[in-house]
Amino acid sequence: LNDGRMIAYTYTDKNEYAIEYVTSDNDGRTFSEVGKTVFKNRLRNPQIIKYNGEFFAFGRSGNFGENPGNIVVYTSSDGITWGDATIIAKREAGLGAYSNVIKVNATESSEGRLLYMSSHAYKLNLTNTYMWWIDFIDDNK
Repeated sequence: LNDGRMIAYTYTDKNEYAIEYVTSDNDGRTFSEVGKTVFKNRLRNPQIIKYNGEFFAFGRSGNFGENPGNIVVYTSSDGITWGDATIIAKREAGLGAYSNVIKVNATESSEGRLLYMSSHAYKLNLTNTYMWWIDFIDDNK
């Protein structure tokens, strides 16, 4: 986290609106009580990463209920309070399954880029892989 603490999230498919987390201020030797962070538009199969001081949570807009299966991204300045979801790919057919996010070309002086990859169903539950690059753009340059 921005204050130096470590955060660990856990996901359960029983509540796609809230993800539990714990924090540690001693490199993981002990952890806080369990807290919950809320995702207003639901989040399933979350992939959470910090990039250029912002937290990104990628995943699906739930598996059940209203408007499920879209690929979404949330942002947060503190890793605990999240804004509304942005849909980056609408569900077209069945439900996709897996996703991953990684930092690419990160160095001591550069955060590099983020690569987000996700399966996306195009017919029934047959899937292809979609990929997105996320770059930091410094508006001050």
